[in-house]
Amino acid sequence: MTARDNLVGARLGWGGEKCLADSRRRAYNRSQFPDLGSPKESGGQTINLTIDDREGAMNRRTRWVLALVAGAWLASAQNSAAQGSFLGPLKTQWENIAKMVMGIAEIIPEDKYDYKPTPEVRSFREQLQHLVFENYNFMGAVAGDPPPDRSKFEALKTRAELLQALKESYDYGAKVWAGLNEQKAMETITFRNTQTARWVPVLSNIADNMDHYGNLVVYVRLNGLVPPRITPQQRFASG
Repeated sequence: MTARDNLVGARLGWGGEKCLADSRRRAYNRSQFPDLGSPKESGGQTINLTIDDREGAMNRRTRWVLALVAGAWLASAQNSAAQGSFLGPLKTQWENIAKMVMGIAEIIPEDKYDYKPTPEVRSFREQLQHLVFENYNFMGAVAGDPPPDRSKFEALKTRAELLQALKESYDYGAKVWAGLNEQKAMETITFRNTQTARWVPVLSNIADNMDHYGNLVVYVRLNGLVPPRITPQQRFASG
């Protein structure tokens, strides 16, 4: 009780102090448990909750909240398990970068396929040849297939051939993904003379594609083209 309550209680005497305490308790009950209603709404009887009553009500509310949270967590866990847990976000990243690379490859005209930003680096044609080879190389390791023949892809020259080969390399990767689950992804394989988990070459494939996508952005920008992911507002500003 506050000092003011003690003063009022002293003036009213012990009975007055008790009435004051009862009044404060009823006010607290109404503020914390409005659904109990007023004495009139409760059949004309005053309902006074003890500390045990209040703790019991709060415990019931807590149990309801915990039950709801637990239900939501279980549903989320079951959904994650169905999607392959950590493989879900990994697959999304792989699909996104595949679309980005295909998009930027498609905007380069064939007369620019021999273009090099500097003499020491790959031409645009060589960039695509390398990407096709590495897509088969990385995802083939995940599938357990033998390494591809690099010369097969270096023989591709025309824009139509390279775009088709690039698309087929991503189609191959999608088939590898279809046969991959969390248990299989955690198996140990030999990749580039190293023992590693089966999912690691997937991450390497994503990183390699991101690296070369960054290269290709430079190629298209230096040729006055705009990467396809740029928004209309950015395209206007860049012009």
